Amino acid sequence: MPITHPSDIDGLAHRYQPAATAFQDAAATIVAELNDPIGCLPDGIGSDPVTQSNTSKKPLLMQDQVGWPYAHFDGVDDYLQTMFSSAIASPLTLVIVANIPNSSTNDFLIDGASSARAILWVLADDRIGLYVNGGPRSPVDYTPGQRFTEIAVFAGDDSINRIDAVEVAEGSSPGESPLAGLTLAGRYQGDTRLLRCDIYDVLLYTRALSEPERTDLSNYLTQLYNNAPPTSGVPFPFLHHHLQMMGAR
Repeated sequence: MPITHPSDIDGLAHRYQPAATAFQDAAATIVAELNDPIGCLPDGIGSDPVTQSNTSKKPLLMQDQVGWPYAHFDGVDDYLQTMFSSAIASPLTLVIVANIPNSSTNDFLIDGASSARAILWVLADDRIGLYVNGGPRSPVDYTPGQRFTEIAVFAGDDSINRIDAVEVAEGSSPGESPLAGLTLAGRYQGDTRLLRCDIYDVLLYTRALSEPERTDLSNYLTQLYNNAPPTSGVPFPFLHHHLQMMGAR
């Protein structure tokens, strides 16, 4: 049976989704207007928000053609980062719904937080590979300018990289270091390897998802973001408030 929510799959530990969380600036003030900088995306499942206190480095809250909000990172100095209260060891599954508008020059879509491990490495040939302490492994093609769902299973030599319906398993581990946190849209040290991208959703599971689970989750997220939000057509501040209240139930 198809899933109706990512939590239908066991092991969901963290979720960062601009459409269903409170946006905060550095003073913890709610920001609900389009084109405003986002200083914080709270963790919709756990308690480890991604934040950025430097105003000049915050991504912008944008909205796509069907009404979904997303975080737009400029590729120059924008990033959001968290340190997890407890590091997560592999096996784990990292999921992101994103759009990379242009070809990359070897930048990072998602990085570690403590030592810049380039968890998802965007290669110069329009591919994304897995990397922790070795790689990049199992690269898969993406199309610049088209939203995609990336599902990355970090499980030693059984690691799997999936973009939409295409999976690659290289049979060689991308690394085994515990994941202490995340940096969205690049590496923060020296502002290098930062990626211009749009991020809709980031999910982290504390286990390796099976092939049926990966397929169900990919199909769910693709269908979700291909359709307008349930309250599309109302002013965005109301949409934000409505989704925020729904998430609190």
